Amino acid sequence: MLTTRAGDDDAFDRDQVAVAVGVIAFEVFGVDALRWYIATSMPETADTQFTFAGLQAAVNAELCDTLGNYAARTLKFTAQHLGGKVPEGALAPATAARIEQALREVGEAIGRFEFRRATQAVAEFGRWGNKLFDEHAPWKTRNWNQTISTRS
Repeated sequence: MLTTRAGDDDAFDRDQVAVAVGVIAFEVFGVDALRWYIATSMPETADTQFTFAGLQAAVNAELCDTLGNYAARTLKFTAQHLGGKVPEGALAPATAARIEQALREVGEAIGRFEFRRATQAVAEFGRWGNKLFDEHAPWKTRNWNQTISTRS
């Protein structure tokens, strides 16, 4: 509950307002979206400002449109065309290298407490994955396994 400071009928305690904003954001957007936004916008070298518009934009552009889309279409394809199982086979060397690069970039950024950079690397990987999926269009070919494993 928000209360005013003693002797000041019009002013709320700043900490109480911050807690209230956090509770509202959690209830409206959910904990994962809030965590993502905090990681993408938290101050590292300069001040930052929390806004609901910024939260909504980050969630829509990065979590839903980029990462959510990549995960959903990959899982849907796997379920519909592969019986829900990832088949055995080798990745193209360029694909394996890009995956390793993404894991390394994210891990190193987190190790340096550069959470913005880590989230940027995750989003970049999602964009790359969506592009790769579009380029290969495995739903158009009967021999999709060969297509995925031999192209980069």
